[in-house]
Amino acid sequence: MAASFGTGSGVLKSWQTATKCIFLVLVLATTAVALPLEKRLEHRAEEQNTRRALLQATTMDGTAPIGIAAPASGFCNSGMYPTICTVPGTATTYCCPSGYSCFPGTGYTCYKQSPDGSFPSQPSNFNCDDVIEITIDEIQDAFAAGTLTSRALVECYLQRIADLDSISTFKGQVAYATNAVLEIDPNVIALAEEKDKERAACMPNCSFSKLHGIPIGLKDNIASDGLNCTAGSWNLLGSIHKEAFIVTKLRDAGGIMMAKMGLSEWAFFKSSGGISGWNGRGGQTYSPYVRYQPINVSTFDLPYYPEIPSAVPVNQTFTNTYSPGIISGSSGASAVGAATNIIAVTVGSETGGSVLSPAGVNGVVGFRPTNGVMSRNGIVPISSTQDTAGPICRTVADCLYMFDAMAYDDLADPVHSGSTPWLPQYTRPEGGYLPFLDPNGLAGKKIAVFRSPNPDGSDVYPLIPINGPVVDNYAKLPDMLRSRGAIVDVLPDTFDFLNLDGSVFYQDFKVDMNIYLSQLTWKEGYTPLYSLADLIAYDKQYFDLEFQGGTCCRGDPAFAQFYDDLFVASEETGDKRDPFYVSSKMNSSMIAASITDWFTSNGYDAVAAASNLIGTFARIGFPGISLPCPLQTTTSGTPQGLTFHSYPYKEGDLFAISYDVEQNLCGAQTRPLPTYCDGISC
Repeated sequence: MAASFGTGSGVLKSWQTATKCIFLVLVLATTAVALPLEKRLEHRAEEQNTRRALLQATTMDGTAPIGIAAPASGFCNSGMYPTICTVPGTATTYCCPSGYSCFPGTGYTCYKQSPDGSFPSQPSNFNCDDVIEITIDEIQDAFAAGTLTSRALVECYLQRIADLDSISTFKGQVAYATNAVLEIDPNVIALAEEKDKERAACMPNCSFSKLHGIPIGLKDNIASDGLNCTAGSWNLLGSIHKEAFIVTKLRDAGGIMMAKMGLSEWAFFKSSGGISGWNGRGGQTYSPYVRYQPINVSTFDLPYYPEIPSAVPVNQTFTNTYSPGIISGSSGASAVGAATNIIAVTVGSETGGSVLSPAGVNGVVGFRPTNGVMSRNGIVPISSTQDTAGPICRTVADCLYMFDAMAYDDLADPVHSGSTPWLPQYTRPEGGYLPFLDPNGLAGKKIAVFRSPNPDGSDVYPLIPINGPVVDNYAKLPDMLRSRGAIVDVLPDTFDFLNLDGSVFYQDFKVDMNIYLSQLTWKEGYTPLYSLADLIAYDKQYFDLEFQGGTCCRGDPAFAQFYDDLFVASEETGDKRDPFYVSSKMNSSMIAASITDWFTSNGYDAVAAASNLIGTFARIGFPGISLPCPLQTTTSGTPQGLTFHSYPYKEGDLFAISYDVEQNLCGAQTRPLPTYCDGISC
């Protein structure tokens, strides 16, 4: 883990004062184009205003009304919502579900009539506590029964975001705000009402997707119409990219793109000194399980750019002891959002483990498909060789519903399936993936069990000691799988997969990022950036926006040092004809061939591990899933995921295996619930 700069020195205060003076002079001298600092402050104010306005449109009492806005005709002609009501003092009409009637009040207030004809004294609203651990199937059942609407569901999530996640409105129901949501669509309530009207018009004979009316959170490197896409960085604010292919697929399925989730800035590919879950635009996201955890003691002596003033006093070293890196991976906020029930489901992205790893340490399910099964178009890239998006949810079924909606080959993706030497062309299964939700999915499957991670956690990320119940439960895993009809081999501790040197990241990033930037348009008043070199120059000019980070963990100095060392290293490499790149690609191809042969020659359907194979399979783009059970948590309270990995296009089998484990081997509590522990160790 990397160290961070302090923020309390006299040196820092001096250069901050000087910087403010410089900005003041520039502001006075410039009227045509707003400066980046002004844009940052303006954007933050707009986001806060959006959240306040949305909250004012909710009931704010722990419930949400279940009536729906009346159609444009003004008549409630739906069998599910037959009763028309008028908001007192207005001409606004709304419709109540069957069995409910109007009662004087304001807003959408529907009251369920008792058998004796009486009405309750309060509206029969949806109780927002009921969204905790609610599944997509349960949501759809409630939609069909008329006891829940998409608008009510969105209102409940808005309340939970305000109360539990947003630092500025945090109500203190838990120990601290988790700060996972970066931005909320200002039109989300109207979008939800549209879904309610669509449902009311066809009930009870609707044939919608499982995702119809479901609020979805997207990692902020996935482009979505109506929301910013910045990779957590101020230098992409104001850019516009065509909506990501996978987002359009989610919309086609009826999903509501409700929010952008934070991330480790630039998906962790900007600075080797970065901290998991921190980005310049949104700050630090915290684990809902263990906020503070001593992992490593690391130090930092010098700034990356000598010409930029450092927050570390001259000749002093700042020591970082308590790291929030335990949310793990760049998709940590997506995992935290699902874990804390502030949104129904989320989407993350993974290059080297940033879906499976954060899912594992945040007690949720994460799924990484074979590279190319889901389009990368509209996703801020790191490496077209290894990048993929993936759903992060609380249950296996919810992840499958999300994946099923997105799993379509996109021939417009420059690196779609079939274009990588070791990945053949993808063919979507007949009927999609829903048939793979098999509660007996382990029967007849042959599974290899990999060795347990090192007790000190040195072979997993983040470096969390693997101890307590996790060790005991992993030792029981082979017999647990056999009890469900699986054929299980326990691999010897000396077994390992082929591992060859090389990395494609630097050349991929340089080429892929320049392509992505060329596809952007820019809002008026923002500085267009057309190349990786432009990003580096911008960061140097406006270093105060990106480099100094913020405070974290009991007011300790800034953890985040997102300098540009990885940007610069990429810019200084060649292109994809570079000999090192070609060699690395060949090595990955040999690893992929070796692992595929191991699976097929032994007849294995999957290999089970405790997160210590995530990086190996990510390098070659092979599929995997992380489950929060049955391993549960370490002695410090951090969840530990159980992962299953396989070879290309075995997604259906991975879902069948995982669904059986979840339904039959996890007990009534399929995942550890957040504890919001605020101590150094829990």
